[in-house]
Amino acid sequence: MKQRYPLHTFVNRILLRRLILVAVAISLLIGGTTWVQMRNHARDRAVLVALDRLAVIRAQFWVLRDKGVARDKAVADVVNAIGEMDFDHSGGKFIYGAFYDGVGDFFVFRDTNFDQNKTAELLVGLDRSLRPELGRDISSLIKVDGLAAVKVVVPIAGVDRKLAAWFSGIYLLSPESADQMVNEPLTAVGLVILVVLAISALYYPVVLRMARKLAGFSADLLEANLEMMEALGCAIAKRDGDTDAHNYRVTIYSVRLAEKVGLSVKSMQGLIKGAFLHDIGKIGIRDEVLLKPGKLTEDEYEIMKTHVNHGLDIVGQARWLKDALAIVGSHHEKFGGDGYPSQMPGDMIPKAARIFAIADVFDALSSERPYKEAMPLERVVEILEEGRGQHFDPDLLTLFLEIAPDLRARLAEFDDSDLREEMHRINERYFASGLETVLA
Repeated sequence: MKQRYPLHTFVNRILLRRLILVAVAISLLIGGTTWVQMRNHARDRAVLVALDRLAVIRAQFWVLRDKGVARDKAVADVVNAIGEMDFDHSGGKFIYGAFYDGVGDFFVFRDTNFDQNKTAELLVGLDRSLRPELGRDISSLIKVDGLAAVKVVVPIAGVDRKLAAWFSGIYLLSPESADQMVNEPLTAVGLVILVVLAISALYYPVVLRMARKLAGFSADLLEANLEMMEALGCAIAKRDGDTDAHNYRVTIYSVRLAEKVGLSVKSMQGLIKGAFLHDIGKIGIRDEVLLKPGKLTEDEYEIMKTHVNHGLDIVGQARWLKDALAIVGSHHEKFGGDGYPSQMPGDMIPKAARIFAIADVFDALSSERPYKEAMPLERVVEILEEGRGQHFDPDLLTLFLEIAPDLRARLAEFDDSDLREEMHRINERYFASGLETVLA
């Protein structure tokens, strides 16, 4: 499930963390590639050195053979002669090598200046069965007594350019070459991290500025949506012969009870929208029924009940208002299951609708209307208690009655402008507080 972070936290911590992870991933990729390239370079260098030595050996070998020198002595003379030649050994040096044909070894040489000859001899001894074809050599990076080396097996061509024998040897890398294989990848990793972090630092203020602009656009859109919600609610109240104040009070009552219950911010947003627009479906009820001063007939009452479905149709068409459907569609359901339109019992009724039902009846009984006086608090509480478990959720009713006296006394002192200001504070808390957030 996605988590919502404050904008400042997202940009300064979440985004930065992800940029660092990307930098590390790129660094590992570049470093790994560099490591492979360095390893292949060292291996290829050893093979080239081997081929170079073998080319000299072969040329000198056939010169001696043409003079009648025996094969084994010719190879030995050539190898000894190469040892006296001026070759560059800064990258490394062969410390052990064996020449063999289909019969077996016909020449082995050792560089006695290195203590690793025993290990090298053992490693080469395992390779007598490796006999690659001409043009195909076998090489691998290995450790010889903890030192970096390359093991090679190279085919040797005769004067007729046909496969004649093989050379298997150990090319011990110089300390400088071995260090280079480690240092170059590390240097590449460090450079990549610096570059990525530098780019991130350059783009950071741009991302932050764009995020703040987005929050500003969201604020304007939210304000327009909230104004639309209030306008719709007030329009329905005026058509119903009621006052704007009822919508504001019943929403405030519902919010305070929901806060005591511990409703989430997301659920609170749906409750606020639904409470303010609970009777929006009455726009579809004809005047002779909606504005009838006396008691409705049974048929008229059935017509009046259709305002719930009208409300669902209206609210369901606006994506921003969809979370208001719970109250719009269920605010006339009763806890005992004999409400309308679905006769849902108990906990099947959405919690927001159960909260609103208590607030709606409480305000209706507590408020003065053109056709009635406001009831005393004691009588209002008695009526609510009569509906406990039947009309109202008993647990929610208990919580509401704990806050109802003080809340009613406070709202009684509010005029229309005070109610609007209180409503705007509620909207600021439960809607605007989510503007500077980002889903991650």
